[in-house]
Amino acid sequence: MQRELAVVVKALLFRAVSRKIFCFLFFSVFSSIMLECNGQTTQFASLWVRYFNQTRLTNRLTLNAHLDERILFKPTRQFQLFTHIHLNFLIKPWLDVGVGGNFNFTNAATNPHLMVPEWRPWQEATLIKSIAKKWQFQFRYRVDERFIHANNGQELQSGYNFNWRHRFRPQFSYSFQNQGQTKKYVFRISNEFMVNTGDVRDTFDQNRFYCSIEQPLGKKWSMETGYMNQLQSRAGDDGYNERHLIRVSVYHKVDLRKVD
Repeated sequence: MQRELAVVVKALLFRAVSRKIFCFLFFSVFSSIMLECNGQTTQFASLWVRYFNQTRLTNRLTLNAHLDERILFKPTRQFQLFTHIHLNFLIKPWLDVGVGGNFNFTNAATNPHLMVPEWRPWQEATLIKSIAKKWQFQFRYRVDERFIHANNGQELQSGYNFNWRHRFRPQFSYSFQNQGQTKKYVFRISNEFMVNTGDVRDTFDQNRFYCSIEQPLGKKWSMETGYMNQLQSRAGDDGYNERHLIRVSVYHKVDLRKVD
């Protein structure tokens, strides 16, 4: 009886959360469209290239590390360089938690020769639900603690500025195989909405709509290619930068679990 009651409660909770997530997804996409319609965007093209190592330590624990290079075009220049490392622990089949951090450089828009360092520890929790035979739904909440090197747009200054950033990302994925093949492909579509809290000028940080396909390159390697529409608050005024970008990720999967 208790087990049946727990199943019912879990189903009701997930249904309630799912409805809120769908409403949030609609609101975030609608907000982005309204910002664009207000004529407050400028256009940029960008390429993000990422190497992503996923090392399975146990059935529940995974160590992740990746290097991310981001380039802007017109004019062509390095925009950001990211290094990430984090641990993820699967508490339940439907709940994954993670803790990690990254160090990155960001090119200042006002000075192409100025690269601004940032230290960013973060924590996250992800709800996971299989909604059909080949479909999976995830909702990830991540909080960033951002320590950005103080600068005046032309040169670095002493100290760091701090703020919190909250990130909400609903994502759907669909796994499929071509007839007569064993290779499994994964299609993903997501929308991530980010807001700042603390001593900040802009509450809205950015919105990222993303869709991609991951294809296997062997037992340990795969490549994901996708398109992202990024709408980001522009520092120093009330405008927004819109970027149409291509993201290419190379995944390297390593399994260190003991085989009986």
